[in-house]
Amino acid sequence: MSLPFPDYDPLAVQFRDAGLDMLPSEAQGVLLGMLCASSDTRFQSWVEDVCPADAFASPEDQKALWTALAPLHVLSLQALQQEAVQLLLPNDDAPLSVRAPAVAAWSHGFLYGLARSGLDDTVLKDAVLREALDTVLEVTRVDLDQLDDEDGADFSMMEIEEFLRTAVILCRDVLQAGRDVQ
Repeated sequence: MSLPFPDYDPLAVQFRDAGLDMLPSEAQGVLLGMLCASSDTRFQSWVEDVCPADAFASPEDQKALWTALAPLHVLSLQALQQEAVQLLLPNDDAPLSVRAPAVAAWSHGFLYGLARSGLDDTVLKDAVLREALDTVLEVTRVDLDQLDDEDGADFSMMEIEEFLRTAVILCRDVLQAGRDVQ
């Protein structure tokens, strides 16, 4: 029996109720960045980084959220290995004012996860990877005040999400090739 991919909205409520200053999308971005840089990233390392124990009001809140995040770790690792990356984002029918900040937060988390796992300048000599990461960085800078819920903006958001999935696979491939050479 396979685990269902976590739903964004209940996790967002848990993050908010726990008092965490992070969206679930950013937490998954961190995870995928860490997994690209080091495919043996353990659940404990990731979860302590994105939601440290001392950030919770109670041990019960910590246990509940960490339990809810466990399937995300397993499924994200499996999806990365199978090149079928799924981003933890609000549903497509959510307003752009909700989706865009989540995509920007995911992008920020991904870059943080790569850096946290020791991405260094030697890897950035790969021009395609550098360009992809520059584009991910641009997504973190999206002007949220300029967005509206037009069909064109929805289409653009879908293109950005598809780009991010592709960037994850590219990063994994380039970083894995670098590890294989060493």
